[in-house]
Amino acid sequence: MRGAQTAAWLISQSHDVFSIFDHRRGASDDEIVTQALQESRILITLDRDFSYKVFRERILHCGMNAL
Repeated sequence: MRGAQTAAWLISQSHDVFSIFDHRRGASDDEIVTQALQESRILITLDRDFSYKVFRERILHCGMNAL
């Protein structure tokens, strides 16, 4: 399952999902991580740059999973 499919599946399972693809396409990595933290969201991504960013820069987050 890939990005949009994962979001659709999570929504079908009654999870509260905010899809960057659908709502914030073009946002920077920093903007996305900041929004996820402000909204207490777990970030699920196909972009491994996020995990490097979070762990190298020790950015505060509510959780992350790089698929």
